[in-house]
Amino acid sequence: MSINSLAPVERGLDELEHALSAIQSEMMAAESHLYGRWSGVPEARRDSARNLLHYLALRRRDLRTLQGELASRGLSSLGRAESQAMASVATVLALVRALRGRPRDAGEDLAVPGTAGRELLNANTRALNKGPYIVDAAHVLDDILTRMQAHQHKKSSMLRDLHVAERFLAA
Repeated sequence: MSINSLAPVERGLDELEHALSAIQSEMMAAESHLYGRWSGVPEARRDSARNLLHYLALRRRDLRTLQGELASRGLSSLGRAESQAMASVATVLALVRALRGRPRDAGEDLAVPGTAGRELLNANTRALNKGPYIVDAAHVLDDILTRMQAHQHKKSSMLRDLHVAERFLAA
């Protein structure tokens, strides 16, 4: 196999690393942007709130092309990242860097997302669906869907920032 035949794959990995790094940066920026408002979130809910911010930052983009490229290389497509969004992106980014032959950064952990995040997400979902917040949750979801629908044009999504997390933290 010649070096020239490997060039497109390497170029593709470079683009994947760039895209994943940009997503990770946006996730961290979303968290730091609202850092001053964390005091309004109960300590027991902060990890969940932080994960929600990370997940919303992740889903701001149309990930379909990226997901296809990741899946074609046998990597996680980030399709099930909702329970540990940052860990999922960080792990796939570290794997892409390893495929490129780049050493891991100091402190970069190849964490494999476990079940703790999924269990916490499931517990919070059950509490939300059965608890006193069901009406508020229905209003928030209705608001999100209404605003998303207003930004659909033909077959292409033209979605703007929903600022859901900002309203959640302000309440």
